[in-house]
Amino acid sequence: MQVGVHEGHAIWSAVYDEAPNPLLDLEHRTVTPWLPPLAGRTVIDVACGTGRWTEYGAAQGARVFGADFCAPMLVRATAGRFARGRYVQADALRLCFADGRADLSLCAFAAGYLKSPRTMLAELARITAPGGRVMVTDIHPTALASGWRRSFRLGDRVYEINNRAHAISGYFSAARELGLVLEHFAEAFFGEPERAVFRSCGREASFEPMSRIPAIFAAMWRRS
Repeated sequence: MQVGVHEGHAIWSAVYDEAPNPLLDLEHRTVTPWLPPLAGRTVIDVACGTGRWTEYGAAQGARVFGADFCAPMLVRATAGRFARGRYVQADALRLCFADGRADLSLCAFAAGYLKSPRTMLAELARITAPGGRVMVTDIHPTALASGWRRSFRLGDRVYEINNRAHAISGYFSAARELGLVLEHFAEAFFGEPERAVFRSCGREASFEPMSRIPAIFAAMWRRS
């Protein structure tokens, strides 16, 4: 069943933290080596969902804030250990944070729900202090072109959320216009660490063919 972004995430919130997701595992092992020390720093997680990255940042000693348009996702986020006073309901294209507030701003697996990545990157750059970092991750456009879908299962029904495959070159050109300097970039493939996730979902037969396609891309820029 195909659903819009708002409806889809409201439904997905009920099971988002329960279903194993190899994309999230792959992203985590790809980008965590890039992260600067976070203790005492301010981290803003845009399109935070249930607070996966805010929880990580708080565990590292950062001051963390999350923003998401989806109220049911935020309900799940505010049940987390580090949640009190840390989450706001906001559109990724019109954030309520002051200019230069973050040492690290990030948007994980959400850019494909937007018409263009440029406005989102502009907001991330705006809320990030000079010298701070901006990080974006998402499903690789090659994977989407190969038939991968943003989908999830709830009961006997599979939901597919409308999503766009933005060219990676569009992120790079927008970042240059915004004064962001690329520090890290990866086009990451599933590897042996993710095989166990496929197995736990009963989808191990899919691992080999899917591991031959770039699953995600991740980029980190420094704001000049």
